[in-house]
Amino acid sequence: MKKIIILISAAVFFFTAVFAEEKIIFTEISVNYSSVFDPAGISDDITGVYDGPDFYANAGCDIYGWASVYAGVGFCFYIDMQDSNFNYTFTPVYIGARANIFPENSFYPDIFFEYGRAFANRHTVIYGPLLSEDPVDTPWTADYYSFGIGVNYRLTDIAVVSVKVHRPAFSGSLSGEIHTVKAGASVKIYY
Repeated sequence: MKKIIILISAAVFFFTAVFAEEKIIFTEISVNYSSVFDPAGISDDITGVYDGPDFYANAGCDIYGWASVYAGVGFCFYIDMQDSNFNYTFTPVYIGARANIFPENSFYPDIFFEYGRAFANRHTVIYGPLLSEDPVDTPWTADYYSFGIGVNYRLTDIAVVSVKVHRPAFSGSLSGEIHTVKAGASVKIYY
C-alpha cells in the first residue's frame, strides 16, 4: 500500500510540474563549513575534532513559492586532532520543510526544519606491537534534526543561490547528542 501511495504522489507531482506555468520541482546541492560545539570532549580545541566540510543534496517541490517540502541526503565527517586515523562520519537521510518569506522578490529569506535518521560511525585504530594497526568501527543509527535560516537570491526563473546557517544535531551516540553548527552556500535548480 505504501508503494502505491508513493507512486501516486510521484505521478501527481510530475504531471503538476509538466502542466504548471511555474516550475515547482527542484533539486538543490550545498557545501557547508561545519563545526562541533557540544559535547565538550568532542569540541575541545586540544583533544576534540577538526572543523570540516559537509555536503548535502535535496529534491522536492515548492508549494505556491511560499513553502517547500523536500527529501535529502548528506555526508559530513570530523577528524580527531590527536590522531588523524580516528574520525566520526555521518550520513543523514531526512525530510524537510522550508517557509520562504516574500519569495516574489529577488532577495528573500527563509526558515527551515529537517528531521530524519543518520548512519553514524566512530572509526578508531588500536595500535599493537610491531607497529600493527587494527581498525575498529563503532556504527550506530542516530536521530538527525536541523533547523536554520537562509538568504536566497533568484538568478533566473530556474536558478536560486542561497547562503544558509544550520544548527544540526545527531543523537544516540556513545557520548550523547552531538551538536554542530554549519554555514554554507547552495544552488537550487527548478524543473
